Amino acid sequence: MSASPSPGHCARRARAGSVRTQRLLPCLFALALMAAVPIAEAAPTPLADPFFFYQRAPEYDSVVKTSGVEVPVRTPDGGSSHLSCRLYRPARHGVAVPGKFPGIVMDYFAYHLVDVVESLGGHFDFFPEHGYNVINCDVPGSGSSPGILDQFGPAETLANYDLIEWFAAQPYSDGNIGQQGASYGGHTTNKVAALRPPHLKAIVPDSSFVDWYEQTIYHGGIRNESIYYQVWGMPIAAFGGSNLFGALKGIRRDTLHRYGEHPLYDDYWRAHGLGPNLANYLVPALVVDGWNDRYKDAAITLYTAHKDTVWLLMGPWGHAAYKGANATGTLVETSHQLAWYDHWLRHLPGAPLPRAKITSYEMPDDAGSAGWQQYADWPPASVAGTRFHFTAARTMSTAAATQAAVLQWQVKADDSGSDPASGKQKSGVDQAAADASAYRLTFTTAPLPADTVIAGSAEVHLNVAFSANGGNLVARLMEVLPGGTVRQVATGWLKASHYRGDDQLQPITPGARYDMQVHVLATDWRFRKGSRLRISLSSGDVPDATADAAPGTVSVAVGGGAQSYVELPIITAGAANAAVVVAPASAADCSACRPSPAH
Repeated sequence: MSASPSPGHCARRARAGSVRTQRLLPCLFALALMAAVPIAEAAPTPLADPFFFYQRAPEYDSVVKTSGVEVPVRTPDGGSSHLSCRLYRPARHGVAVPGKFPGIVMDYFAYHLVDVVESLGGHFDFFPEHGYNVINCDVPGSGSSPGILDQFGPAETLANYDLIEWFAAQPYSDGNIGQQGASYGGHTTNKVAALRPPHLKAIVPDSSFVDWYEQTIYHGGIRNESIYYQVWGMPIAAFGGSNLFGALKGIRRDTLHRYGEHPLYDDYWRAHGLGPNLANYLVPALVVDGWNDRYKDAAITLYTAHKDTVWLLMGPWGHAAYKGANATGTLVETSHQLAWYDHWLRHLPGAPLPRAKITSYEMPDDAGSAGWQQYADWPPASVAGTRFHFTAARTMSTAAATQAAVLQWQVKADDSGSDPASGKQKSGVDQAAADASAYRLTFTTAPLPADTVIAGSAEVHLNVAFSANGGNLVARLMEVLPGGTVRQVATGWLKASHYRGDDQLQPITPGARYDMQVHVLATDWRFRKGSRLRISLSSGDVPDATADAAPGTVSVAVGGGAQSYVELPIITAGAANAAVVVAPASAADCSACRPSPAH
């Protein structure tokens, strides 16, 4: 493909109107991107917000741990049971300090063995030393809590509600309770928050879902086979305590049977996600995730649903991690957690909130990264949705293509990408060879005339037909580097029979054409000048999508009256609120925003 014409040359040709539309496409594309935000390559921007580097000296020199605490809880059938818990209280010289303190429910999950190891390493000591009670419990069916494990089911969430209210009523509690956890512990935090326990005042969920169906088990209606590790992984993590087989029985029942018995979104899945309770998610929440994690869309959903009470932290991390490729992208998690609880639970006047609603590390996380950015909203107010039409020449153009064509790919059900947000696929693998194969169909822009930031989710619209009576669609957002290397940015999935929603099956007639939309997971990614944007289509994404697509071909109609295109959320220059400029109010306020030492 030829180099992009200069902006001035394009402007002159567009005004003259003396060239055919097809010959103008490269110019129109260049003009559309002239407004993209250009920033000279430099070292990643460090985070300059005192909230994330908050620290104060411990108030207590030791912690008293009480094991075997049994917390009475209700069961959904009207019965009663209990949770097995460990309680950590502030102490001096090994003696619990009298008085009332706020409390934190920490890591309410099924990983009993993890709890044991982390307790030995002092994981639960930080907050008691800073004036908080901490309780850590086995969910029903794990560790020493009776029952059979039902991940994120009604019994688990009801018990969490009762735990919070019990904890608030103890003589050593001042009635202000917070909750936090990562992954499983983040999921349970979100679920109980949506039930609005009266004494739950603040939460910090990390790498957590809104919808267990869409965001973990069925991607776009396609079964996620990477979750099968739970059959052996969960019983190992849950090992210990008196209930040796509750987790094994529950996880085998759910993963091997129940999930498969509910391929559509129904009451079972509503009970295992936030579902209609999302409207009640009103507690102040610092929602944390990484752009390299599968739950990033869930984090954005929580913010979008409750902008008044949710703050969003999106780092250059994978699942349940705070470590980036370099020190700039790495945070000490206890610093902002302590600031959050000191503000909402203890109401300390010196405890800040984040200076902006959105704190995001602009990807990719490499030497040329733009680093940390802060925005007043998400998507940023400076984002403009830009439509790129797919053309017969397999390009992407901001002008509608007039030449009609039907393009196709061969179904390869076990195709596999290199999405960094996948917990199982190997990230960073060059996708150039796969994109050039017969089992993928790609559409690519001309080289970008300026740095271009995509902040949000790509939406791929296809006029599509299948040679079989169904199939799978996988859409990958790619960056094609000047040297030809292709790196994967984000992925979306759709089972054809789910194109009108996950709660109903639609018949697919071989050869018939359908308008379908594939949602690609969100990103905050700077495509460098000279790179090219690409949408790559195929029928497989093992292991995140089970290889169950029928053999044959899939075709896409482009040009003419066919509506096949992608909507990309691109940050434009000169728009209001491109980024919130954050600087320390004073040297004392931020202490040069140096990372606080790990506890």
